[in-house]
Amino acid sequence: MSKTDVILIAPPSRAKSPRPSLGLMYLASYLEREGITADIIDIKGYGDEEISNKIIERIKKTSPIMVGITCLSTEVEEAITISKEIKNEIDCYVVVGGIHPTVSPQDFLGNASPIDFVVIGEGEVTLAELLKAVKNKRDLWNVSGIAWFNGDQIVRTESRLPINNLDELPFPAFNKVPMNYYTSPNIYAVRGILLSAFFIFTSRGCPFRCKFCSNKSVFGRKVRQRSAKNVVDEIEFLANNYGIDGFYIYDDTFTINKRHVLNICEELRSRRLDLVWGCETRTDLISEDLIKEMRQAGCIQIDFGVESGSQRILDILRKDMTVSQIRNGFNICRKHNMRRFANFMVNTPGETEEDIQQTINLARQLNATLNIFNVTTPFPGTDLYKEIQTELSPRDYSKLSSKVSFKEFINFIESKCKFSQHDIKLNALLMDLWKEFPNVHDLSFRLNKNYLKGIIKELLFIMDIRYLKVISKSKRKKEYVEWLVNTMLNKKK
Repeated sequence: MSKTDVILIAPPSRAKSPRPSLGLMYLASYLEREGITADIIDIKGYGDEEISNKIIERIKKTSPIMVGITCLSTEVEEAITISKEIKNEIDCYVVVGGIHPTVSPQDFLGNASPIDFVVIGEGEVTLAELLKAVKNKRDLWNVSGIAWFNGDQIVRTESRLPINNLDELPFPAFNKVPMNYYTSPNIYAVRGILLSAFFIFTSRGCPFRCKFCSNKSVFGRKVRQRSAKNVVDEIEFLANNYGIDGFYIYDDTFTINKRHVLNICEELRSRRLDLVWGCETRTDLISEDLIKEMRQAGCIQIDFGVESGSQRILDILRKDMTVSQIRNGFNICRKHNMRRFANFMVNTPGETEEDIQQTINLARQLNATLNIFNVTTPFPGTDLYKEIQTELSPRDYSKLSSKVSFKEFINFIESKCKFSQHDIKLNALLMDLWKEFPNVHDLSFRLNKNYLKGIIKELLFIMDIRYLKVISKSKRKKEYVEWLVNTMLNKKK
């Protein structure tokens, strides 16, 4: 195996994630363009411990100058553990980056830490400059956007300005991750719809101030957008080289700039790509003419952050939106046969039984195609995090997700991160909600009139003319059938 300057690692716990580490893919392609050889280790199909061993084996074969690890809050312990294992085997610099390292670099740096540097904020330019600095023994203080442990204290350089022209970035390094795994038909890209798809960013940054979001810590509140041509060039590349039938736009708020959206829709139609897609936005940022254009360009679902049916709670969460605007947005989508995915939150600050009932009532009124009820979780970097009574430790961070154990997650939230004022147990509340509103992670049949109506409504995507047209032309028909057969067999077990 040839010498590699930088190895980028997706944490072992992402082995079953259907969502690619796009951050690593952007880093790898940018580094390669700068003349730095880079690879990504993103292993699927094994247990965490086995994947860790395979990661170490691959790193030992290439002896890179630097190893980079992406890290969410729930992955802090994992990132530190694998960093120790790497340092025990080879002599290299270990760097962490992502949302949690950006907002809490102190969790990774210290006298006994195996981690050498933290990349703060957007990482492409920073990581390239850092590698060149350590390789050529240059002054680290000239590299913006990094932190490290110097002597007996954590030091950091000045913040790096965000990349203004996103068109200057190369496309993500698709060739360095298991694309067949990510593009196999599943229901997690455009959630609830069986589709061979991939994820794409058309912008970075979000100007809104939602209390529960930490993304602004990395990308900032200034919105920077790629040109429509650049976006659709990437989509067309994915269609031609990986046979996708659709895509999901990963932007926090896709429709924030109407002209940006219309330009992308026009570009998609002019190239006749015949793909279907979904996106996420706010109900106060859509209009009838915009939804018509998006529908004609292949958009079949929009995910909305509804959060609550209580105006009081929406105001506490700083959504800067009214319940009336939410209803209006859903009415527009329903009128134009656009599928609606509604995200709600429970355990919100100050939440009462009345607030919960208002949320349930609104969910019934909106009649979304799919609903999901999320437990409000105070991730570091959010304004909510400042409101919990005790500071969380790296060990606590791993409990901020139901990925390992739903029961442990709920118990932890109840004991350390409870924001609501009522005494309703979260587990009981969620179970009651799932009896009426189908859960995208468990679309099983139940003898409940409202639930069955929801299941039927969810499955009606197979009757969508645009979807049927795309599937009829798909080169992956066999994979769709295999997915359906495997799912049915698993349900019987």
